[in-house]
Amino acid sequence: TYTGQTKIVLSGNSMTVTTSTGGTVGPLQVPSDGVVYVQNGSGCSNSYSPFTTTYPSTSGCGNAIVDTGGSSYSGQLTIAAENDVIIDGDIRRTSSSADLLGLIANNFIRVQHPVCKSSDLSCSSGTYTEQEAKGDCDANNDGSRAVNGTGSNSNLTIDAALLAIDHSFIVDHYDCGSALGTLTVNGAISQKFRGAVGTTGGTGYIKDYNYDDRLRFQEPPHFFDPVQSAWHVQRETLG
Repeated sequence: TYTGQTKIVLSGNSMTVTTSTGGTVGPLQVPSDGVVYVQNGSGCSNSYSPFTTTYPSTSGCGNAIVDTGGSSYSGQLTIAAENDVIIDGDIRRTSSSADLLGLIANNFIRVQHPVCKSSDLSCSSGTYTEQEAKGDCDANNDGSRAVNGTGSNSNLTIDAALLAIDHSFIVDHYDCGSALGTLTVNGAISQKFRGAVGTTGGTGYIKDYNYDDRLRFQEPPHFFDPVQSAWHVQRETLG
């Protein structure tokens, strides 16, 4: 269990963790019970908007920032966040049929996509809201938009089962910048509200979503069964 914004980089069956205080530990073995939980600390305000979000280096919110750092994960693990799960790079599994990852957020599962001013491509002055970067990003689809900032990911791959309990799986600033290529999800997506990942105006991602048939019979540790969990009529009262 970690408190406050926590970055987790998976590699094989180990992980490197950067805590909310900035300290980095690892590589650590994945917990034996297969669960990592990131809880809220003090000073967390979860008033998220995809159009105004920025990326502070620290936060009291229970955000789990996850990727595989150019490597791939093995084994089985569930990462859960009291606030958001933020995906800031590819999350790939090895070729083993035993590898399975679950990502659960009480609020949003988000793909990181910073936007910058054309005069500050690296966001050297910090990340921007859409209004700060270039006014209304998708006004008239006229191409007058903010630009993709450093930390944006083209042709992103996520090999995991995703569950956004109260909100959505979404791309930050999905209506800003130039096209980001394809967003490939190999697993499953469950969300309360359908989240946007791009626009017909040529921003964000094109979807390539593929159901992992193993999830018919398996689930990540302590995950919700995505097939068997459903509404059933227990009693019917006729008026």
